[in-house]
Amino acid sequence: INLANERLQHFFIEEVLSAEQNSYRSEGLSVCSWELPDNTAVVNGISSVITILNQYSLRFIKNLIPAKEEKDAKFCEAVHQEHCRDGRGAGAILALRLDGAAARAGTAARRFDGFQIRHYAGDVSYSTAGWIDKNSDSLVPEIEALLTEATKPLTQVLGDRAGIDAKKTVNSVSTKYLNNLNSLLATLKACSVHYIRCFNPNDQRQAGVFQNKYVLDQVIQCGTVELVKIMHDGFPNRCNLKDLRTRFEALLPADFQRYSNSQFITGIMMAFRIPRKDWAVGVTQLFMKAGQLRILESLRDSGDSPDSEVVRRIRLFLARTRLRGVLHAVHLVVWSRRRRMLALRHNLQKACRIYVRIARWLAATRLRMYGPPRVEEEQEETPEEALALEPPTPEWTTPPRRKSTTACAQDAAASAHERRTRRQFPTPTNGYSPQLFVALNSDAEGQYAAFLQSDINMANPIADDILKLWQRNTTESVLFHDGRQVISSRLSSAPFLRGERGSNARAEHRSLDDIRRVDCHETGRAFPVHTPEATSGSIPAVVCMCQHKVDRQIFATCDDRNRISMWWWSGTDSSDVEKPALRIMGGLCPRLEPETSVYHMCFLSAEVLPRRIVEKDGRVIVLLTHRRGSKWLSMEVMSVYAARFHLECIQQVQIDSCGSDRKEAEVSFFTTSYSDRILLLGGRGLLQFWQVYETPSGQIELQLIENVASTFRDIKNNVMVSVLSTPPPLLLHGMQDWVMVGSSDGVLYGWKFDNRDDHTIRLDEQVSGRFRGNSHTQGVPIRSLVGTFGGSPDAHHRQLRSQGLSYSLFLNKVSMDERGFYSLGDDGKLLSWSLMDGQGWTRTLEVNILESSPASGPCMACHSSRLVPHIMVVSDTSRKLLKCYNRLTPEDAPEDAAVYAV
Repeated sequence: INLANERLQHFFIEEVLSAEQNSYRSEGLSVCSWELPDNTAVVNGISSVITILNQYSLRFIKNLIPAKEEKDAKFCEAVHQEHCRDGRGAGAILALRLDGAAARAGTAARRFDGFQIRHYAGDVSYSTAGWIDKNSDSLVPEIEALLTEATKPLTQVLGDRAGIDAKKTVNSVSTKYLNNLNSLLATLKACSVHYIRCFNPNDQRQAGVFQNKYVLDQVIQCGTVELVKIMHDGFPNRCNLKDLRTRFEALLPADFQRYSNSQFITGIMMAFRIPRKDWAVGVTQLFMKAGQLRILESLRDSGDSPDSEVVRRIRLFLARTRLRGVLHAVHLVVWSRRRRMLALRHNLQKACRIYVRIARWLAATRLRMYGPPRVEEEQEETPEEALALEPPTPEWTTPPRRKSTTACAQDAAASAHERRTRRQFPTPTNGYSPQLFVALNSDAEGQYAAFLQSDINMANPIADDILKLWQRNTTESVLFHDGRQVISSRLSSAPFLRGERGSNARAEHRSLDDIRRVDCHETGRAFPVHTPEATSGSIPAVVCMCQHKVDRQIFATCDDRNRISMWWWSGTDSSDVEKPALRIMGGLCPRLEPETSVYHMCFLSAEVLPRRIVEKDGRVIVLLTHRRGSKWLSMEVMSVYAARFHLECIQQVQIDSCGSDRKEAEVSFFTTSYSDRILLLGGRGLLQFWQVYETPSGQIELQLIENVASTFRDIKNNVMVSVLSTPPPLLLHGMQDWVMVGSSDGVLYGWKFDNRDDHTIRLDEQVSGRFRGNSHTQGVPIRSLVGTFGGSPDAHHRQLRSQGLSYSLFLNKVSMDERGFYSLGDDGKLLSWSLMDGQGWTRTLEVNILESSPASGPCMACHSSRLVPHIMVVSDTSRKLLKCYNRLTPEDAPEDAAVYAV
C-alpha cells in the first residue's frame, strides 16, 4: 500500500507539477521555478528491496540457504548492506532505531529484524519476519507437476506449468503486485486524470477532532502547497496564438497583419490595457492569469476598438522590440568573430611556443654533443638579458625582459656592487650550508593513559584536553649540523602554548636547553657540550647528514673516514646523561675508498621504491660522491637491509666546477622533491633535475630531466644555495612537483614539473621563473627556504580528532603547507610568501630577525617545528646560537637563545 502511494505521488509530481514547469520552460517564459518534492530515491529504494527479496526467495526455493540460518534475517542484512551503510544517515532506507531501555530488558528489536523507510508522509518501520515465506506464490514444484499430469481435466486446470520451473524463476507476490501497479500507472498516463485530495483530520480515528499540525503536515508532504504556488504565481489560462489571432484580427488596423503571431497578440493585449503582470506571450501560446480570458472575450463582444494614440504607442513598442532584436544579432556576430580571432591568436602563440621549445632543445642537444662554442671574450650580460630566452611565466613569477642600453649600463654598475656585497657574505667550503633537523624526542613523549587520570579541564572535550596535555609535556629534538659536528638541543613547547597554568609559565621553562654533541658513529651517546667527552676530539667529524622524509626519526651521516651510518633518533633525557640518544640500525653501508669523498646524501621514501625492497623492509639512500682526480660526480643509489646492502645503480654527473679536489666542486644541496620522484642538485653554476623511476624489471634508474644551468646564463654565473619542495598547489592541476630555489645573488626561482603520458617527468618552462615582489637584498644569498606545518599552536588538533591517530605518529608524517613558506637571507631578512587566489605567490611579511654582520658573514639555517607549528628554530653560525622565532608575533626578535659552541 505504501509503495502504491509513493508511485501515485511520484506520478502526480511528474504529470502535474513538473509538466507545468516544463511547459513554461519550453515556451521560453522566465516564470520563477519552484522546488518540487522528489520521492524518486524512496521509489527506487523500495524497488531495490523487492529485488533483493525475490533473490532470497529464489535462493530459499533452491535450498541454498542453510537450515540453521535465519533466512529473513539474512535478507534484512542484505538490505542493510545495500542501503544502510551509514546507519541512520540521509538515505531513503534506514536502520531500525534501537531502544536502549528495551534492549536492556531484552524486548527490543534486533538490528536485522527490519528497517525503516522515509515515506513522503512520514517514517515507517517494517519488520521482515516471515517475508520470504509470504512472498512465494507457488506450490512445491513436485505438486505442480502432479496436478498438470493428472487425467481429470478439472485437476489439470488447477496446476501451473510455470511453477514446475520455480527453481529457475520465482513466482512471487511482490512481482505480481509490481506488474499490476505498472499497468495501473500506464492506464492513468493514457487518460485525462483529475485528482481529489483526501486528508485525515486526526491520527486518533475519532469524529469531530481536527488536529491542525497533523493536517498541515499532510498538505505539505503531498505537494498541495507547490500546486497552490503554481496556480498563484503562474498563468493557469492559456490559448493558442494562431487561434487568438483569427478571433481578434478585426480589432486592429489592417497594417498589423504584417506582424508575427506573438507581436500581434502583444498588440491586442496592449490595446485593451490588460496589466502586463497578468499575461505573458510564449512561442506558441498566450498565458494569462485567472479571469483575464473572460475579460478579453467581453471586450471583443462589445466591439470596442483602440484609439489612434494607443495604436501609435503599440507600433512604437513593436518597432523598438525589433530594433533590440537586430542589435542582439549584431552583438552576437561581433562576439563570434572576436572569439574566432582569439582562437586564432591562441593557436599562433601555441605554435610559437612549440617552435621556441624545439629550438632550445636543439641548442641544449648540440651543447651536450659538441660542448660550448669557442667565442671571443665579450662584455658580461646582465641576468635579465641572460634570462630573455625564458618563456612567459604565470602571475606568481616574474617573466624576464630585455632592457635598453642605458638600463643595461645601470645594471652593470649594480652588478659590480652586488659582487662586492656578495664577498662580504662568503659561501662555506664546498657550498655546504649549515643544516637544521627537527625530530620528536620520543624519550620524553607522554602517554595518553596518564593524561586521562589527571589535569583534565572539564570545560573542553576530553580528546582536546588530552592533545593539549600531550603537546605541553612533549619535547622535540633540534639537530644542527655545521659541516663538522652534530649538535642536539631540546625544544620545549610549554613556553609557547596559550592557556598555560600559572603566571610564571615562561620563567619555569626554557624553550631551548640541554645542548649536546652527538656521537653518530661510535657510542650513539649525546654528550653535554662542556664535558670532556664532547671536547676531547674522540668523536668522529661528520661531513654530511640527511633525514628521512617520511619516517623523520631516521637519519644517515658520513664521517671524515668515509663511514656511513644509518640510525634511529630516540632523543635525550636530561635526567640520564649516560643513556644513548640514538640506535645504530643494521646493514650499514660499507666504508668507501679514501680517494672517494661523499658530498651529500638523501633518502628515497617507500612510495618510489620497487616492491622487492619494500617487502624486505629495506631502505634506499642516494650518495653524491667524487673520486679524486675525476672530472665527474657520481650519484650512487644503494639499498640497505637488516644484514646487507646492495648497489642499485650509478649515474655520472658532469659539472663545470668539479675539479680534482673536494673544495673545487661547490655543491650546495642534493635532495629529493616532495614526491621523492625528482633529485634536486644545485651549486655554483649548477642546477640539475633527475627523475627517479623503476624499470619494468624492477630496477631503480636515474634519468636527467633538465640541466637548467646550461640554458640560463644567470643561473650559470651564480650559486644555487637553498631549495624547498612543498606539496603542489591545488590550483595547478596535474602537477607532479613544485620546487623553489634560492640563489647567492638574492633571486628566488620557482620550477613546475608535470607528468607525461609515458610516465616521464618534464619541466614546464611556461610556469617557471623568478618570484615577483622579492625584496631580498641583492647580492646576499638566500640561505634557507623554510616550509611550515601550520599557523597556530593547535593547528593539528582538529585533524587528530577526526582521524583518531596517535599524536606522535601524526607529527612524524604530517606534510608541509602547500600555500605558504618563508625565505631567509644571510643578512637576517625573513620574507613570508603566501599563495593568494588571483594574485599568485605574494610577499606578505618582511622582517629582520637577526642582526647582520658582514665582517663575520653569518650563515643561517632555519626549520619549522611540528610540535608547535608557529615556532621556527634559527641558527646563527657566526655567533653559534640557536634561537626560536614566533610567527604569531612577527615584529618581536627571536627569543631564548642557546649557545652550542663546543
